[in-house]
Amino acid sequence: MNGLMMDIQLSVPMMLERAKQFFPKREIITRQANGVHRYTYQDFYQRVLQLASLLQKMGIKPGDRVATFAWHNYRHLELYFAIPCIGAVVHTVNIRLAADQITYIINHAEDQALFFDPSLTPLVKQFAPHLTTVKHFVVMCENALEELNADSYEKLLAEQPKDFVLPKIENENMAAGLCYTSGTTGHPKGCFIHIVLFTYIQWLLQWLIIWDYVKEMLFFLLFQCFMLMLGGFHMPLLW
Repeated sequence: MNGLMMDIQLSVPMMLERAKQFFPKREIITRQANGVHRYTYQDFYQRVLQLASLLQKMGIKPGDRVATFAWHNYRHLELYFAIPCIGAVVHTVNIRLAADQITYIINHAEDQALFFDPSLTPLVKQFAPHLTTVKHFVVMCENALEELNADSYEKLLAEQPKDFVLPKIENENMAAGLCYTSGTTGHPKGCFIHIVLFTYIQWLLQWLIIWDYVKEMLFFLLFQCFMLMLGGFHMPLLW
């Protein structure tokens, strides 16, 4: 006998739709070196759709790994959602590792694209020539970076349609995230995180947003800690 309560596959697009439906005017606030960036979940939703469209045009397919090498800011958050929304795997690379370890990790994961923060360009220059599978370099700012043949995140996003329809995720056991160990013997070891765990933790944290303004800010900070966890940072911060 099957249970009759619910028959639906958990997926990241469900969370994205929920944010737009219930909290369209709530703000996502990022403090950056050049000031504070603010926008709403409605704005966030629209940009995630455009980013998902971009990823598909890059040739990213379900199961492909896409690396992020960035601080936890609003653009990183967009990637964190858009990549698994098309069935691909977001690989948050630990920015604190040495260049040789980063090279190994990205090559071992067979990442197809690398999105990186402009402030990390000096480190990217060290390992970029040694990457064997990355086909697309995107710098997460308004301007392209010719020396690394990296396209501008904002310019690419602006070229994408605003009515992109996300593909339906049929299997909640698909991998959504990928992280690697650090500080262990030998090479770092990778671990895939499937959609159920990926969404369950985020659903749990997202409920904090309905309490009050203080809890909303706490939710955002905890969510960023989960992003750092995927990147190989301190897991105890989340729990």
